[in-house]
Amino acid sequence: MKAPPQPAFAALEAAAAESEPQRVAVLSMVGNLLFNWGNNEGLFVPILQYLLRTDLASAQIVFHTMSTTQTRLDLIRRLALYNLKGPIQKNLIRLLDHFKQLTQTRNEFGHAMWDVSHDGYLVGTYSVRFTAQFDGSKIVDA
Repeated sequence: MKAPPQPAFAALEAAAAESEPQRVAVLSMVGNLLFNWGNNEGLFVPILQYLLRTDLASAQIVFHTMSTTQTRLDLIRRLALYNLKGPIQKNLIRLLDHFKQLTQTRNEFGHAMWDVSHDGYLVGTYSVRFTAQFDGSKIVDA
């Protein structure tokens, strides 16, 4: 297999200066999304505290023991279905569903690889995931 040709680094560097404002704007928005995500997700700790009928420190321990947003949302959903009734249960479940959808958007920007044009503009994202098949691993474009 032959290596790809070496990029024209001087031309890329010259083009990068022109496209820098676009990259800075996009990456600033992604940074704000990721920065605020922790604060937004952290608002589930007091909800968890209430649902577990425990103190804040114990709720934080449980929250941070769950290693992904999905597992945290699943736990809160199950506790809400068990402990809550009526409109408050319905509203919390709706909020959890909405947050789950937003998680997919956050993951797209936080985990994807960026497609950059020849002149340095960010033109999109793509992600790759692996799925297990009986005949081995298969790369699937997500």
